[in-house]
Parts: sequence; C-alpha cells; structure tokens
Amino acid sequence: MTPYESIILAAQAAARAAGRWAVLACLLSLFAQPAVAAGTPPEAPGTVHLSAAERAWLAAHPVIRYGANPAIAPYSYLTPQGHRGADAELMALLGQRLGVRFEFRPYAEWDEVLQAAEQGDIDVVSPMVSNGERRGYLLFTQPVYRLKFGVFMRSNKPYIEDLDDLAGHRVGMQRSSQMRQVLEQEQPLLTITQLENLEQGLERVAADELDALIGPISQVSHFVRVRNFDDIDLRLELPDQASRAIGVRKDWPELVAILDETLPTLAAERRRALERNWLGDRPRGFTAAQISSVAVPALAVLAVALAILMVGVNKRLRDSEARASLLFRNHSAVMLQVDAASRRVVDANPAAVRYYGYPRKQLIGMPLTRIDTLPEEELARLVKATADNQARRFIVTHRLADGSLRDVEVFTSPAAVGGRTILLSIIHDITEQLNAEAQLQRMASYDPLTELPNRRLFMNRLREELARRGRDQGQFALLFVDLDGFKAVNDRHGHDAGDRLLRELSGRLRNCVRESDTVARLGGDEFTLLLPDAETAADAAAVALKIIEAASREVALDGGLLAQVSASVGIALYPAHGREADLLLSSADAAMYRAKSEGRNRYAFATASDAPGPADDTA
Repeated sequence: MTPYESIILAAQAAARAAGRWAVLACLLSLFAQPAVAAGTPPEAPGTVHLSAAERAWLAAHPVIRYGANPAIAPYSYLTPQGHRGADAELMALLGQRLGVRFEFRPYAEWDEVLQAAEQGDIDVVSPMVSNGERRGYLLFTQPVYRLKFGVFMRSNKPYIEDLDDLAGHRVGMQRSSQMRQVLEQEQPLLTITQLENLEQGLERVAADELDALIGPISQVSHFVRVRNFDDIDLRLELPDQASRAIGVRKDWPELVAILDETLPTLAAERRRALERNWLGDRPRGFTAAQISSVAVPALAVLAVALAILMVGVNKRLRDSEARASLLFRNHSAVMLQVDAASRRVVDANPAAVRYYGYPRKQLIGMPLTRIDTLPEEELARLVKATADNQARRFIVTHRLADGSLRDVEVFTSPAAVGGRTILLSIIHDITEQLNAEAQLQRMASYDPLTELPNRRLFMNRLREELARRGRDQGQFALLFVDLDGFKAVNDRHGHDAGDRLLRELSGRLRNCVRESDTVARLGGDEFTLLLPDAETAADAAAVALKIIEAASREVALDGGLLAQVSASVGIALYPAHGREADLLLSSADAAMYRAKSEGRNRYAFATASDAPGPADDTA
C-alpha cells in the first residue's frame, strides 16, 4: 500500500469516527476564517435637528456608558472583543450621528446589567423590552425593533392552524419571555415548559422531547441556521409583538429626547440593512463559547472533508492516490505523517512547514518530542494507543521553531504502510479559542471594573464553604460592606472619578484580608467578604475595623482632587446567623443597614431579628 492510499484510509476512518458531526461539515469555512467582528463603515452624518441646549448636553457628556443583554444573539452577545450583534451596530451608528462615544460595559448576566442600570453604574441599556419594573428606574425611547413571535416545529409534525391546535402538546418557551406570561393567561389549555434559552428549546424539539417551540422569529431562525436544525421550520406566525427600545437612566430625559430625534434619521433602508446583516442568512461569526457548544471540533470537520473529497476513490486507484497526494500537499490544514514505531515525522505538507517554521528537510525525520511538549513516556503511550486502535482526538501543546508554545487540537488516524504503522495527523491551532474561552469564563465570574469576584462567584464560594462545614464544624464570618458618601463623590466629580475610587478601595479591601479569604463586589458600592478562618466574633470585628480604617483614608483622583468616604460593615456568623447562603447574606446586609442607622463608619453584628422569617403564602 502506498503512503497516499494510507491517507485515503485514514481519512475514511476519521470520517467514521466523526460521523455524528458530519451534518456540521458546512461549517468548515468558519474555521478557515477569523470570526467577523461587528462593524459598519462610518455613515455620513444625517440631519439631526437638535436644539442648542441638546448639543450642549451632548458636549458635556462625550462618553456614555451602556450595557447590553449578553446572550440574545443575533441582536446582542459578548465576544472577547466586546459587544457584538445588531444592537452593537445600532449603538455605534447612534454614536457616529451624535458625535459621542457609547462605551460598552460588559456583564456576564442579564440580571447584572439591569442591576447596574438601577444602581447607576451604567447610563444606557441597548434595546430591550420595557415593563413596569424597568420603567421604575429607566426612561425609554421610541421602539427600535418589533419582535414577531412564531411557532417552530419539526417538519414531520401535523399541520397547525392556530394555537388551539397545540392544546395537549409539549410546548417550550423561554423562562424570561414576557410573551410566555401573556400566553399562559390567554391560552389556559396550553401546557408550557419553561426553558433557560432558545437553543435549549431547539435541541429538545430536535430530540422530540418537545413538540413545538414558541419564540421571537428572528432569534429562533438565527439559531436554526447556525445550529443546522434543518428539520425544524416556522409553522405559525403569531399576531402578538413585543417592542424593544433603548433604556436611559431616569435623570437623563435630555438623552431620551435626543435619541428619539436621532433614531428616525437612520434611513429606513440602512436600518433594514443592519437587520439583514445580523438577522438574515449570513452568520456574522462566532464566539469561542459558541464554537465549542455549536460546531464540531475543527479537525473532525476537516477529516470529514477529506473523506468527502475522496468519494469514488475505489473506482480508480491511481486517480485516488493522485487526488490524495494533491490534497495532502495543497490543503490549508496542517498535516503530518508520523511513524508510530520511531515517533518521527515522515512527511509534512507545506501548511505544516509554514506553521512550525522549520525547513521541510529539517522537519522530515524530526523526533516528535521536538514538537510535542508531553513527557516522552506519556507521548509514547499516546502514540501506541493510537496505533493500536482507531482514530483519536486530543489537545496538546506544540512548540514551534521560534520557541513559542501553541495549544493544538490533533485528530489522528493509523494506517498500515509497507509493514509499519503511519499516523496521519491533522493539527488545528486552538490557542486563541482557549484564550477566548478563558476570558469569557473570567467575565462570567469577575467584576470588570475592580477585577474582584462578582456575586455569582462569591455565592458559589459561600455555598462551597457551607458544604465543607457540614452541620456544626466551626464558625466563619460573612461581612457586608457599603461605602458611605460614594454617591456624593460620583455626582460631584463624575463616573470616571467614582470608578477610580472603587478600584482603589477594592485594592484596600484585599489588603485587609488573607489569601484564603474572598473579597467580592456585588454591584455599585457594595462589597462582601467571606472569612473562612474567622473562628470568633473578635476575629471578624478585627477585620471590620481594618476595613473601616482603610476606607476612611483619602483617595487621590485625577487632577489632584481628593475624595474621602467611609464604610458601614455588617457581620454575620455561621452558624449563629444562618446555615444557608442567602440567609447569611441577608443577615449581614441587615446588620450593615443597622450600622448605617447608628451613625455610619462603624460595624454591627447580625441579630436574630435580622434573619428573614418564613414566606407568607397569603401575600
């Protein structure tokens, strides 16, 4: 058997191993190109009829902080490069028109965005559905988009004429959808399963765990395309619609008026083009998290592509060998052939020569240990296991000629050639993907301003500590800190000064505790501390005094300005003030408010009366 016949067999083996992903082979082109960042060429200023007072207001507010829902693609989602989607382009267009900069502030959870808006940490929220609660702390512009809702089902399901035909069927809707609440009232015979997100709903429809999914047509259609749910289509368009408008902080009615005057100046055809770019047939790129959850690992797709290109090889062996040789030499994927016994490279395609940075003559015959950073014994075991079995996929770190290290995904398959076993390996660099995933993970767990753990990570660590303690194994403390006078600094000197103050005080709080303790920012000027080693009330009080002293020292702001605040601290002790995470946090919060009421700049311990009582079922 010739070397290139082995390539054919190896590719076919790879295709069989990756068969469950074959339907996603159409995503091959995605991995040959970088994700497309959202962006629209600058638009020539239109006619915005603003008053002198409105223009003066804009001049006084050149930077406007905004937040957005991090998970409603294609309208709005997060990537390591920032905010992406139709909403991101809209905010950029508005900024160009008005001559201001809408500065994106990332939050990993939608609830965190709304909390930031309520507490004044951001000024604007990109288009969202308004409701009574949100109108309590935000003003809203005229509608920007109108969401139409539809029923999506598999093609083998019976015809439906209206929602009444879904009575008795399994219907899914997103838990956070306001339309769900409307339908539950208007369609009492409809049994609705609440879902965390639309993708989960499509997966359950595809698996026949649900008969139908009801959701915004634009969003569901987007996921049908990018996830290749080819067997699911729109069966019924509902008359109900929901409007999405831009939310603006309550004390900025001037900006609402300015936006209401500006939105109509975005030409209708330009706004339609913007929606087509994101809601039409062409995907605009994927985040690392989307790639990992939606698409097949790139190398498996390449292996499938090799197999597809080899269809018909058994008809004419020589023609097949020539095609395989041509594919190996000319394909953009990095490919190596490795002798399993000697663990040396026996052939490398030009893409591999370029990637590793060695001359081809030097690469041929090179020990695999020069490239792969695995210990020699572990590498030998991995190669032997691959040679003895079928195609394998693994992630390792490779060293290039310049000494740089890169994370790679390797898909390899064995073939017998002339009495020896040759491993055909396809190598895909995933360094940037892994870095992006790590960054997204950090965004989900850490506050972007102070780099402290956020509420989610703090509560996870608190629950872990509670699980470790069991019933009565010692005591620990939870501190709730609120800054006194922070709002006055924010209002007097601006948000940038407030942000600098928060960063400085975050560092001081860290310096007040041990490495084993956790300092977190819940939002605004509220912080929490978990002290696992505070075994007595005196230990917790000593830390509280350190915090009060550290917070009271002046902070230097830009321009030589000085600011001074103080801290009120509430202390809850486990197990005296609660055995559950929420109860401990509530007790510490109540103690903090009592410290404020007693004069601020002090601490207070929780009492039995601070713990919330049982829920009132009659409320």
